[in-house]
Amino acid sequence: MRANGARKVLWGLLAAWCVVGTLWVWGGAVEEDQCAKAKRKETEGDSTGRVCRGVGSEGGFQRVVVVVAGMPRSGSSVVFNAARLLMEEVDPNTVSGWHVDLADYVTKHSTRQMRAIAACSPHPPLTHLLHLQASLLIKVHKHSEFYALSGATLSPPVVDLVLATHRDLPDVVRSLRNQGNWTRYLTDDDITNPEVCSAMTGFPQGRMFQEADWARPEEWPRVAKMWLKCYTTIVQQTPPSILYEVPYSTNRTTLELVTALASRLAPFKGWSFTTTDLHRIATRVDKLLPPSCSPLSPEMHPISNLHKGHIHEKTEPTPLEALGMQRVRDDPMLAEWRAAKGYR
Repeated sequence: MRANGARKVLWGLLAAWCVVGTLWVWGGAVEEDQCAKAKRKETEGDSTGRVCRGVGSEGGFQRVVVVVAGMPRSGSSVVFNAARLLMEEVDPNTVSGWHVDLADYVTKHSTRQMRAIAACSPHPPLTHLLHLQASLLIKVHKHSEFYALSGATLSPPVVDLVLATHRDLPDVVRSLRNQGNWTRYLTDDDITNPEVCSAMTGFPQGRMFQEADWARPEEWPRVAKMWLKCYTTIVQQTPPSILYEVPYSTNRTTLELVTALASRLAPFKGWSFTTTDLHRIATRVDKLLPPSCSPLSPEMHPISNLHKGHIHEKTEPTPLEALGMQRVRDDPMLAEWRAAKGYR
């Protein structure tokens, strides 16, 4: 009886092993078949049955990939739009946008071929954008945001130019406060952590800065140190050969900004801009308007990336703001960076 029971157990184990082995082999065959289909679909028509008869050869197109990598309230939106209009002047196919919107675009307009290939070997969104036969202008605030879009760091050959925008720190902190609760409270350990704001680590998800925090002027330098840490990380992790630091100042005219950006873009593909081009583009930048404050208005303009309240009238600092800004100026660590960048 016991011998027969043992035989049944052994036969049961053997049968189970055969079933598992068969499923493993069959599963592998299915996976291999999916990959084979994916490779075949690379040369087939799209999901509508259309046959692509594109003009020219994709291999012969020379694109330019520019990244505007500036922390919030650093003038990055002004630089983004000036660069956008300059690039569109010489390459009307230019695709530009906030990194999240570009990633969403790839998902929304994916083809059956793209999905089949992704089943075998997924690609980051930037890979698909690079096949548009268009120059690209990508806006990010932190290095980790570009890494999420591309799976790569801010370096050649993926990126041709990084426009890193900065602004005087007292003005940055005041602007962050006026633009709403965008600021996270970083602890002292966060500020000294070398991994914070790196390409793959990103930004710590701590609590938001509260009005009670803003009411203490001694806390304002903490916000400036957070901002400066992420900006410095962008600069340090970008090769000098493709890095161009762009200061934002209300004393600088739009034409001066456009002219400076044009000088950096001109070397690509023989691009050139006339004086008339520069004046026209500067005028267009000055005419940009954010969405209205109407409750029916979307939060952000789909082309310029300006959001509600992005541009506001200049006013004198309130007594609290003046105290907080002075604390930022008095901080020794921040003063060293400000002096190096020519801020007074």
